[in-house]
Amino acid sequence: MFDPRNGGDYADLIDESVKAMRASALTSERVVRALNANLNHQDGAKPQGHIPYGFQREYAMTKVKGKTAMRPVGQMPDPETAPLVIELFRRVKSGHSFLSIARDWDKRTITSRGGIPFSAQSLRAMCVRKAYIGKRVHREDGEVFEFDASWPVIADFPGSPMKPAAFVTLFKEVGNLLADPARQTVNPGAGKHEYTGALKCDVCSGPIKVSTKTTVPKYTCRDQGCVVINKEGVDRVVQGVVLGYLVREDVYAMVAPADGGAELEAVRSPLAAKRAELAELETAPRPQGARAKVAMLDMIDELEGEITELEERETRLTPGPSPLAELFDHGPDIEPRWKATPVEVKRQIAALLLSTDGPLGQVRVMRVADSESDAVTDRLRWVTTD
Repeated sequence: MFDPRNGGDYADLIDESVKAMRASALTSERVVRALNANLNHQDGAKPQGHIPYGFQREYAMTKVKGKTAMRPVGQMPDPETAPLVIELFRRVKSGHSFLSIARDWDKRTITSRGGIPFSAQSLRAMCVRKAYIGKRVHREDGEVFEFDASWPVIADFPGSPMKPAAFVTLFKEVGNLLADPARQTVNPGAGKHEYTGALKCDVCSGPIKVSTKTTVPKYTCRDQGCVVINKEGVDRVVQGVVLGYLVREDVYAMVAPADGGAELEAVRSPLAAKRAELAELETAPRPQGARAKVAMLDMIDELEGEITELEERETRLTPGPSPLAELFDHGPDIEPRWKATPVEVKRQIAALLLSTDGPLGQVRVMRVADSESDAVTDRLRWVTTD
């Protein structure tokens, strides 16, 4: 503990703060340097972050500055899941709705790598992912840059039901279809409000809907009518918190998987110890005698196997690109840009931020009787899993 009233502690506190700032700056430089190296690789932009559905990664042990680590060296179509991606594009081009495809895939037990059924929203996001046509997209300072990737088109694999060039054409046709303002994929009146999907009733935990039966729109409990509250006031409070979060530059940076923090640290500690042990063995004098040499080689092989396993876990838990950066760009004039953002995208951002395991917590509407007052701020409860 530091006591700022103590001169020595105050000096140490300032010194540690400067060191922390420098360490943060060095980490930022390393991340940017690695990102630029991946984007400008001579063989095309290298893969980084989450693996798009339909692809599989190839990993290899590489040495960088004397350190051995498991690193991705390639990305290729997965013969088992790539045909499903092609099926998705073909069905959308034929006029199938994302909801009908999601329901069909759920019946066929087609899920993501994590075993989660695909939603209509996730299928739509797949249909605009340029990784499927061998491109990598990078966003920086509000601008979007596109690079030729080092991986092939998703249809470029033995036994593919489609030629790569034909899939590129199909991808563009689906993109034009989705960009058509006349396209309507939801029932009239559905999904018109950015926060209805994120708000919950604090009494029954049911969803919240918008009621326009009165002259002033209200949020009300959809299932049992437990709560009623002024919509404009809630929107003003929630939007203020959301924009206060979106204005921060750090939230668009690299983020770890939902449960990766503590687990990642638990992996890195023994990994560092085993690397040090391996380095010590490799630099130690070779023992005399065949048995001793064999025993030493066995120890090295065992350590290398353990290190490989730990590095694979470290790779899975290593921070990847923030999903928020794919929906909304950091920059100035956040309020007018938020106002111009489509409601569908706002709802996706709200779902990402306003949940029990999200950074802002789930917004629950309380009854007046359970609140300190009838003010909107007193009737909203922000709930997290912590």
